[in-house]
Amino acid sequence: GKEETISSEGLKFKLFKDATAKPLPAISASKIQNNKGEKFEVYDPCDLWLHDQYVGSWASDQGAVMLLEMTIPAPTDLERVFQNLVFKEAYDNWKKDLKPEWNDNTVHEWLKLCLKGKLKDGAGEQITKDIPKKNKIVRYHSNDSFDDFYRQVYLAECADRPGERYVLIYELPRDTDVEKSSKTVLQSLQSLAFFPPKKTDDKSKQMT
Repeated sequence: GKEETISSEGLKFKLFKDATAKPLPAISASKIQNNKGEKFEVYDPCDLWLHDQYVGSWASDQGAVMLLEMTIPAPTDLERVFQNLVFKEAYDNWKKDLKPEWNDNTVHEWLKLCLKGKLKDGAGEQITKDIPKKNKIVRYHSNDSFDDFYRQVYLAECADRPGERYVLIYELPRDTDVEKSSKTVLQSLQSLAFFPPKKTDDKSKQMT
């Protein structure tokens, strides 16, 4: 597959053949009204949370991959105002005060929220076959039951960049050669390389 370089994150890896960018849809607000007739915009906290950590996503007939940087724990202690929705300002304030402590438990909670609860319990398994020594890549198993595709989820860390965690979620169509697709995923993980990021503003992230 072709190689994708993301300078702002300082990483590059191979995608599926003929993959093109498929950005996340823009965040949409819901409008609510109080008993005085005042209108407010509220958001799904998971949407805000996902967009904040989103790096990019790409897809082809062979499959799709989404890349996220794990920086914000699952927003479980965030005040909800209506039907599990939040004010953007409350979310931003919550995010500003965060001092995340990452451990097996918080990583698991993060992955569970990202996969909408479809994560098998238990520790992940480390992938070592031809993975560069500096990189630690762990596979977590999702118990998806989608009719048309299944997922492979990986957490990647690099010894040169302590404290940084990236999540790669591959979606493989069920009607393709699964063995071949899985081999492509392994090649993608083997190709993952980290370099000093060229930090730019957030506009460099893929967005619609």
